[in-house]
Amino acid sequence: MIIALKNANLGLDDTQYIGLFDEYTDGQACGLKTSYLVASLADKYQISERKVYNLLKKFKNDCKIPAP
Repeated sequence: MIIALKNANLGLDDTQYIGLFDEYTDGQACGLKTSYLVASLADKYQISERKVYNLLKKFKNDCKIPAP
């Protein structure tokens, strides 16, 4: 699991924002616009919008562990 996080370029600090990504994907499924979701999540989690975009990019990466 740690290897998968490393391969996805996620740090341990980023794992606290897994809920943020879930809320983002739920909002997209409801048809909300990305800019609205990013702004509301930045406010809710008290981080910058740039940080939200960076987290979304990281969480969208494939987290599969490569075969040996």
